[in-house]
Amino acid sequence: MKRTSAEIKQLARGNLVHRYGIPIAAQVMSEVITTALLLPFAWNLTDTSPLRELLIYYVAVFIVSLISVILAVGRLVIALRIARGQEYRFTDLFYGFKHHADRYILAELLLIAIYLLPTALTVGIIILSSMSRTMLQDVIIVGAVIIFLVVILILSLQYALVFYILIDHPEWKLLDVFATSRAWMKGNKGRLFYIYLSFIGWLLLAALSFGIGGLWVTPYMVQTQTQFYLGIGEEKKAVCEEGTAAVEEE
Repeated sequence: MKRTSAEIKQLARGNLVHRYGIPIAAQVMSEVITTALLLPFAWNLTDTSPLRELLIYYVAVFIVSLISVILAVGRLVIALRIARGQEYRFTDLFYGFKHHADRYILAELLLIAIYLLPTALTVGIIILSSMSRTMLQDVIIVGAVIIFLVVILILSLQYALVFYILIDHPEWKLLDVFATSRAWMKGNKGRLFYIYLSFIGWLLLAALSFGIGGLWVTPYMVQTQTQFYLGIGEEKKAVCEEGTAAVEEE
């Protein structure tokens, strides 16, 4: 039976009782590492910096973003182990560097490539429509932006489980992982989107606290999405077992 959003969030809160310390520390350390890596490249950067320095900075941003993906995998590992009642440590933050880091990077690059097509099409439409500004062109631009946002939202929901599946099934081919995420999210994208919307109030409170509240809100959100992933896995397993039982009865 599918759990409701309230049930999933209740499980997440229960899992985090007296366990916020390591998820918060891992989150802070991730931000410290990425900031420290990028700071030398951004230190003296200005609007008048030479093109060479700008290019070096953007390359550094890209590389650091890939490192942040691997650190994010570590935070997911911590969340999964908390959710499953397994032993977890702060050093799990660096799990991704020791276990198939190349696969996580390839997965992120593939996601970027998937998002790149609608982005390129939207930018092209905006550029073409901006050449002769009329009311019709403005409508086209607004329509293109709305469609773009909807497409990106659908894609992000469709592939929301990719890194979870990669962690649990490191032996699977990358395309199979993406296909599984698509299959599992079929009929579930609306549920996950509703869960995301339910955190708007928490995010506003975090913003009003100058980001300090985010130290607690982010682990809560990650644990909630983790519970969502585990719930879908249980649902798919139950369906498979029912199918197997039916075949054996025949």
